[in-house]
Amino acid sequence: MSRFTDVDISSKRLPAVYGYHSQKLVSLEQALELIVPQIDRLPRYIKTAKKYCLYPSEHNLTRDESASIYIYTMEWDESSLYRVLNKALRDENRQALKIWFPYLKLFDTALDKLPTVKEAVWRGVPLDIGKNFRKNQVLTWWTVNSCSSSINVINRFLTSPQTSTLFMIEAANGKKVSGYTAYEDEDEVILPIGTQFRVKSDPLKQSNDSHIVHLIEINDDDDQDVASEMNRMHMNASLTSTMLKPKTTTSVSSKPPTYRNQELEQMIDQNKDESDVNFSQKNLTDDDMEIVAYYLLRNNTTLRELHLDYNQIGEKGAQALGEALQKNTTLIQLNLYNNQIGEKGAQALGEALQKNTTLTNLNLGDNQIGEKGAQALGEALQKNTTLTQLYLSSNQIGEKGAQALGEALQKNKTLTELYLSSNQIGEKGAQALGEALQKNTTLTELYLFNNQIRDKGAQVLGEALQKNTTLTELGLIDSEIGEKWKQYLQKIANKNTWLRINL
Repeated sequence: MSRFTDVDISSKRLPAVYGYHSQKLVSLEQALELIVPQIDRLPRYIKTAKKYCLYPSEHNLTRDESASIYIYTMEWDESSLYRVLNKALRDENRQALKIWFPYLKLFDTALDKLPTVKEAVWRGVPLDIGKNFRKNQVLTWWTVNSCSSSINVINRFLTSPQTSTLFMIEAANGKKVSGYTAYEDEDEVILPIGTQFRVKSDPLKQSNDSHIVHLIEINDDDDQDVASEMNRMHMNASLTSTMLKPKTTTSVSSKPPTYRNQELEQMIDQNKDESDVNFSQKNLTDDDMEIVAYYLLRNNTTLRELHLDYNQIGEKGAQALGEALQKNTTLIQLNLYNNQIGEKGAQALGEALQKNTTLTNLNLGDNQIGEKGAQALGEALQKNTTLTQLYLSSNQIGEKGAQALGEALQKNKTLTELYLSSNQIGEKGAQALGEALQKNTTLTELYLFNNQIRDKGAQVLGEALQKNTTLTELGLIDSEIGEKWKQYLQKIANKNTWLRINL
């Protein structure tokens, strides 16, 4: 369990944590002096945190303050500091928390110096508990609450989507700690101890029977939404009566689509000058994508990120987007996670990638693209020179799909992150990727969770890692690797100090 999935799922009514604010500020060593007996080798981790933390910083944190954030984000085993701390914060015995007060004072002082963010963030839990929540329910999380502004980060730690629950949180008092953490790519936002939330609506049940729970941060004194302004801005775009007026220039199509969706067109009109547009969970269909392609992507010079995840977009919708991407010159991120684009939709987007020169981040996770869709994307990667992040988890690409992507990695010079968890790539797929890693010099992160790569696949990956000097993160959790080969891989990781392997 990571700190992003260490969610307080109990309904305990606990007293608020008082007293640590009056503590005197001390060094990190002094702040954790009473915790040393609880955490093995804690002094060593303190030294590591003070060595690698961000100092000096633009927010004027002291080294000890910066290190207090860094050590909280460090993960080593069951005795990781965040685990021990959050367990104490959940305990009904509030007196036992007093030994943590010096650290909480230091940690809280550090967070106070960082910018407060008001944005949508994500958490997850590897349990199917979504159905337990109800609209307008109020809950309190008593722990330090690690969230991410990127849903893709959370999905890395949820290896079995069918038995997981996602929390989409409208935060108003988050602290953005990117740059101060042990893992800078996780876009971490921390919510304070004792943050209260209201469940915005009944949980959204997804096609795989898991749930998304929409939470809004509220004021614990009067139960008022403190994120309500953001909620109105992002969630109620369809309330306006302004109709979209198409431009006269031509690009993807010279004529507007005959199908109309007044609500979608109003939302597009409201966001026409935005650089980041979020249309996730809007029940959008193939026909709607013709509207998006014509009114939003056609000749747009401001749009940088488009989020269309959790909709009902099929192959025709993906084809409309693909045609738009062939000529669009500004979009850098497209999120189509959890739709139904299938292999033909993936093929259309693959054709677009061969011509597009601006897109850097493409998320096609959970889209049933199959091996043929992966093969089409592999062909595109051999020609594309801009894409850096590709998310293909939960797509049944199989060993042939993995082999096609492996061949692409041997030639591609720009991709840095590839997500292939839950894809049944098997031993042969892992072997193909291992062979690619012996030649590839740009990929830094590869995630293969839940893929049954077994011992033979682990062996080939290990051989590749002895030669590869660029990969920094390899995810192999739930990959049916025997203990012998886990130890083999861990020895390689210990030797390659830049490399982290999740087993």
